[in-house]
Amino acid sequence: MRYMKAQEAALLAKDYVQELFGQDGLSNLALEEIELQPDGYWSVTIGFHRPWEEMNSLAALSGAIQPRSLRVVRIKDATKQVESVKKRDNS
Repeated sequence: MRYMKAQEAALLAKDYVQELFGQDGLSNLALEEIELQPDGYWSVTIGFHRPWEEMNSLAALSGAIQPRSLRVVRIKDATKQVESVKKRDNS
């Protein structure tokens, strides 16, 4: 039985990441991936930029892509509680 729609899980994850890391001056906070796992947990990947990760103007002119920080938020579907937040390598 599913308790949450994907949209609700995504919003919970985004709000949690913003609350947890918001003092770091996040920008471009966005949903990257979402999946309901067979074990009853939502795996929600949220991406964002931090001020110290921004490219300098030379790198931007060269067409380099700005790196994003990625976090995987696991939310228990039955309780709507965040169980973990882990860093994901974006390579």
